[in-house]
Amino acid sequence: DMSWDVYLTKSETNQESSPDEIEKPLPIDAKSEVHAWLRQNYPEADFTDPNWPVVFTDNYSVEIMLEEEEVQNDIMLAIRGNEAPYDLIEAMCQAFACRAVDTGTGGFLEGPETASFESWKDFRDEVQAEYEAPREGWFRKLMASLGRWFSGK
Repeated sequence: DMSWDVYLTKSETNQESSPDEIEKPLPIDAKSEVHAWLRQNYPEADFTDPNWPVVFTDNYSVEIMLEEEEVQNDIMLAIRGNEAPYDLIEAMCQAFACRAVDTGTGGFLEGPETASFESWKDFRDEVQAEYEAPREGWFRKLMASLGRWFSGK
């Protein structure tokens, strides 16, 4: 299943113009703090797997991939759905004094205008349409080659 991936990272200044400039990322926060923040701000979050809490809304889901250890060096967000959770991403960045990186662009995510979400969504829709398209052409070719094989041609 395809997701739009964003990760949170933190530096001494959080002023770099590109994520590549961050030489020594700082730990973001403790897992318990991330859990506490999620419970307070997204009480509907699913904590079935504590390393992988999920926030579901009508328009998106966000899987928050946490490291086994208590200290979280970066936090990966796997996003699915028809809308990007800019509100959630921005709130997490403010709460943990970190910045979001759009893995689709490789740059910092500064809201919708810098996001690869729409192009990711178009790509996802194309892949789904291709996957769901009837495979008749493929099936006919297979039957024809099987026919040739059986008839020894």
